[in-house]
Amino acid sequence: MSDHDAVDSEALERGWVPEPITQDPDAYARAALEAAGTFDTRLATRAEWVAWLGSWFTPSPLYGDEQDALDQMAGYKAELDQSVVLPQTRWDDLAGEDGRVSARVDGDLEYLDLPETTQKKVLTATANVVVTYTTSADTGGGEVSYDQTVRVSVQVVCGGASVPTPVSAQQAGDCKVVRFFDAAVE
Repeated sequence: MSDHDAVDSEALERGWVPEPITQDPDAYARAALEAAGTFDTRLATRAEWVAWLGSWFTPSPLYGDEQDALDQMAGYKAELDQSVVLPQTRWDDLAGEDGRVSARVDGDLEYLDLPETTQKKVLTATANVVVTYTTSADTGGGEVSYDQTVRVSVQVVCGGASVPTPVSAQQAGDCKVVRFFDAAVE
């Protein structure tokens, strides 16, 4: 993936899903849902991963006041850290076993039909995400993997008032995350 296709083309080297530069809500929401569940404890710390996920955010265009939008975005980032992504204790357990986690959207995205958000080009997408955990086996030097399916949602703005990531090829109007949810919004 090049610097023109992704905000940070080096994300793959850290075990992360690159943030695409696109105005396609399906492609972007799919990547965002996968990014919130893909990491490698051998290549980055949880704090680095969560901070990087924070770079996907933009202030919500649903708020008329800029400071209100910035305050809400800070709250959404705190929610990401505290209730959406893997907690630090589970990360530490995985890191002790050279853990890697990958997520993939299984099937189609479903969109919440809310005219008040759609007119501002804010969409809430929900999908089943298969999360694959891989760890080093206790004996024999092999690996152990298992899957867990979760149903989760992300709110994105595409083609609307988004703030691009600084020092990237991203432009206003490209898709950005408004909020990750800790459960499906249906």
